[in-house]
This record gives sequence, structure tokens and C-alpha cells, in this order.
Amino acid sequence: MTLSEDEYEARLRRHRFDFQPWGAIPPEAAAEQKVIHAVLTRVGKAVLHPSAYIARNAEVHTDFLAVGRDSAIAGGAVLRGDIRIGAECSVNSYAVIAGKVVIGSGVRIAQSVSIVGFNHNFYRLDIDIQAQGVTLKGIRIGNDVWIGANAVILDGVTVGAHSIVAAGAVVTRDVAPWSIVGGNPARLLRDRHATALPGTLDAFDRRLRNEMRQVTGRWLRRDDSGAVWIAGPEGNAPLLAPVCDALELAAMFDLPCPGQEADLWCRSLAALQDPVSGLVSDRLALPAPEANAPPPKPNLHRTIRLNHALEAWGSHLPHPLREGVEMDEATLISRLQALDWDERAWRAGDWVDNLASALALNARHFGDDRLIAPLLHWLDTRCDPQTGLWGSATAKERLRQPVNGSYRIVRGSYLQFARPLPHPEALIDTLLTHVTDHRLFDPQTAMATDVLDVVHLLHAATRQTAHRRDEVEVWLRGWLVPVMRHWQARRGLPMNLSVNRPGLQGTEMWLSALWAMAGMLALSDHLSFRPKGLHRLTPPGAY
Repeated sequence: MTLSEDEYEARLRRHRFDFQPWGAIPPEAAAEQKVIHAVLTRVGKAVLHPSAYIARNAEVHTDFLAVGRDSAIAGGAVLRGDIRIGAECSVNSYAVIAGKVVIGSGVRIAQSVSIVGFNHNFYRLDIDIQAQGVTLKGIRIGNDVWIGANAVILDGVTVGAHSIVAAGAVVTRDVAPWSIVGGNPARLLRDRHATALPGTLDAFDRRLRNEMRQVTGRWLRRDDSGAVWIAGPEGNAPLLAPVCDALELAAMFDLPCPGQEADLWCRSLAALQDPVSGLVSDRLALPAPEANAPPPKPNLHRTIRLNHALEAWGSHLPHPLREGVEMDEATLISRLQALDWDERAWRAGDWVDNLASALALNARHFGDDRLIAPLLHWLDTRCDPQTGLWGSATAKERLRQPVNGSYRIVRGSYLQFARPLPHPEALIDTLLTHVTDHRLFDPQTAMATDVLDVVHLLHAATRQTAHRRDEVEVWLRGWLVPVMRHWQARRGLPMNLSVNRPGLQGTEMWLSALWAMAGMLALSDHLSFRPKGLHRLTPPGAY
């Protein structure tokens, strides 16, 4: 049968959209999409946004498929396995996506790309490879990624947001956000932030200076005696921690203390210390406590927290710390060994941080340096040379406990006493592995505590070695802009980036982390503040 020009033109126009499905869907294709969606929903266990386009000549043989708003799968593409694709993505012709693959939004996948989220086992020699089965670690691709033609991404890889994978690249290891990678195996070619960050930091710094007084003043109130306090959550009796946060934020920016003069703050807060034990209470003393309220419980951590805030303003607690601090060397070693380093390394690190900070205070201001040398010797010899950490990973939280606990140890002891870390290169290796835990290090949902702890450990380690410096810098640049984007006008930053509730603590911690990131990138001159108090990066004195 002879093919007419009109028939060929109609066929060409229809097939052109299948292979280039970008833009408004033609009416005849829209009707087909309802059929395709219905069949894939039933047969392929698909969850498809009504605006998603699946070309009729795409090969879709999935166990599960999710495709978001305005995404398109072109003709000739092959999808099989467990595939989840976000909004506004494009999968070009003859791309293959197989295995377990999660793709973010705004991702561009060029023609003939292979994304293979599984791998054949081949470890045994007594049976054929085809009989050894497969493993599925899965592949994750962040938002706003461009994957060039003929690129290959192998199982277990994460491609960070805003990255570019060059044409023909073979990606065998994780790609940090904002990276351009290429080659076989793929390596870092360039960081997309390299020329844009200085101006971005300048603009952010100007905004901070214009708004910081409003941020620190949002929780101010006066009690019946006329004293100014920082209100606690829901306006209840004020807590010590937000007072310390507000004072440290003001000190970071060299601003006046919120509400009253610095010397009034320092005198009133120092008066909370018990002269015998040296401890202060968790909750601030009020002129008229509630009837039948239990007496405030002294707490070493809160005491240390307060002294850091006072030191940010050139003051300190007036009495030495005794309770929980005075012990002989044998007792110290026994208590260190009794800590649960296997399952609760953060708790162990917290104990060391509080003790070391108390010893530093006593040495710095009261001339008592007992226990410092044996504590540091014990820590030096107990640091794991394979990880650079104190404590062990756990099945549930993986490296979170030892990383966060080790930060507390470094903060309280190695930083305060200006002492080098025992195994900085091993620590950097461990931290670069830890930050691939996407439960903790997603720029949309991360907690300030997790990011700050890693950043401060990196800051300490990179002062001793240039080990894997390029990879460290790429990771740091990938966090600066996302954190700045979470700033809320005149309110600050939330502790948890996924929660729309900024506060003093989250603001202080994130800004301390940002300054440390900028410092490691030689960009701290673009920020007019500097961490002081609890999260400072330099020792308060020489020991």
C-alpha cells in the first residue's frame, strides 16, 4: 500500500512527540495517556501524576513505578525494577533505568544513559556468575541534576543535588552536590560554586547584620523585678539555654546584649552558681517561684553552657567547679572505662566534654590543672586509629553515635587544650563516609546538631592535614547555599530544616557551622561574625 505524504507527515508529527515529549501534549496523545496510565497502574503497580507523560513506545516493565508532575519518559526508554521519579524530570530515548532507583525533581537524563541499581554477585569461583544472584544497594539522584548522553551510573551511588554528570562518564562512587564529574571512572572536574559563593556570602552577611537584633529580641520579656530574661518555649518560665544562645549570638556579631547591658547579664547569671558545688540550675531562678514547685536541680552541662556564654563576653563563673569533678586519677580512669562506648558513644562523649570543660575552667581561672594530663593521655590512646573516633557504630544509627560523641570530646578537650587530634586522616575518611547517610544529611531535613558536629570535626582535622581536601571542600560548598536558603526574615534558622520553627539555638548552631564551612573554604572574610562561646573554633586561652 502506497504511503501518502499526509499519512507520513501525521506519523512523523506523532512519533516526534514520542521521542521529544517536551511541551504541551497533542490531543491525540492525551487520549492515549489515559489508557497508558490505567494499564501501568494496574499491571506495573504505577503511581502516576495526571500530567506525567509515558511514551507509547517506551518499554515499561516495572515492579513499581512512580512518576511526578510534568515528568516525561520518551520513546525507546527502558524502565524495569523499582523506579521512583520526581516532578519535572525528562528521560530521553534509549535511556535504561533498572533495579532500585530514586530520582529527585528537575532531573535531565540524556539519551542512552544507563542507571543500573543492582549488581551481579561474582565472589564465588565454584559456580557460574549467573547462578550467584544479585545485590540491590540502589541509586539515589538528587534534585536539579543533568546526566549527559551515554553516561553510566552504577549500583550504590548517590548523585548529589545540582550536579552534572558529563557525557560518557562512568560513575562508580558518590557525587557531591554542585559537582561536575566526568571520565571513566568519573572524577571531580569542577565545583559549580567556585565563582558564585563569595557574592552570595556577602549578601547573606548583610542580611544577618540587619536582622540579628530582631532575632535575639523576639523572646525577650521582663519579670516582676524588672530583670530581662529570654522566654522559654510557649512563654513558660525562662530556661538558661536560650539566654546563653542569645548572648552568644550578640557576641558573635559584636552587637549590644539583648535587653540590658552585658555586665548586668553577667552579674545576674553568675549569681546563679552555688559557691560550694560550683553548679547552676537548669531553670533560671525567678523572684516568685510557683507554689510547690520542686527545687531546681543542679546540672554540670548547664553550668558549662553558662560559662561558655559568659566567656564570650569576657567574664566567667566566680567559683571553681567541684561536684562531679573532684576525683583522683584512678577514679577518673575507672569512670572513663565504665562508659558505654559501644552502644551510647554520644553519652560517653557528653560526659567527657562536661568533665574536660570543667577542668579547663578550673585551670584557666583558678589554677587547678589536676586530671588534665591523665584525661588527655587516656583519650589519645583510646582513639580508634581506623576511624579517628571514640566509640563504635551501632546497627540502628550507624556512625551517628561515635561521630557526635567524638565531636563532644574534641570540643571539650582537644580544642580547649589546643591539642592535635590523634588520627586526623582516618577521621576525615570516616566523616566523608558518614555524610553519605541521607537520613541525616539531606539539605532539606537535616538537624543542626548532625551537620555542626561533622563540620567542627572536619575543621579540627583539616588544620592538621590536606588529606582528601578536594572532596571535603566540595561537600562543604554543597551545604552553604541550602542552609542560607532556610533563613527566615527576622526569625532566624530552625534546628531541624524540615520544621518551620526557627529559634535561638538553631540559629546559633547553624551560623557557627556556616562560619566554619566558610573558614575551611578560605571565605570567612565574607562574613563579619565569628562563633564565640560554646561553638567557638579556637581555644579560649593557652594551657
